[in-house]
Amino acid sequence: NNDKAQFSGSLNNYCASADLKMDRLLDRIDEWVEEHGLGGAVEAPHRFEPTRTEASPPLGMDLAGGEIKTVLWATGFRPDYSWLDVPVFDRKAAVPAPPQVELHRRGRRRRARPDQPSGRVSRGKRGDGSGAGGVGRRPI
Repeated sequence: NNDKAQFSGSLNNYCASADLKMDRLLDRIDEWVEEHGLGGAVEAPHRFEPTRTEASPPLGMDLAGGEIKTVLWATGFRPDYSWLDVPVFDRKAAVPAPPQVELHRRGRRRRARPDQPSGRVSRGKRGDGSGAGGVGRRPI
C-alpha cells in the first residue's frame, strides 16, 4: 500500500553501534592526548549518555494520516574539518580511508599496498603488476 511506510526494527542496534564507535574514537583521541603529554592542556575527557530510543520503536507509519507536515531532503553534505588542526588529513582535508582489504585469488585476505595507487591488489600471471589473469579492484 502506498499510504504506509515501513521501518526496520534495528533502530536500537544502529544507535548502540554509533554510540560504541563514538566512544572508541573519543578513547583513541584521549590516549593520543595523554601519549603526547597534553593532558594538562585540555579539558578532562567527556562522555555522552547513550542515545535514547524507545524500547520498541514503531515499525510503520500511516503516510495519509496527516501526521507528517514537513519533509526535509538533505543532499550534498560534505564534512568540513578545516577548524581541526591535527596531522591526520590528506591533501583534500579529508580523513584518509584505511587500506582496502581484498581477497587474493586463492581466497586469502591481502592488504592493498601504498605503492599501488590504483588500489589493485593482485598481480597478473606474469607478475608484472599488469593484472593479466589476476583478480583485483580497479578504480571507478
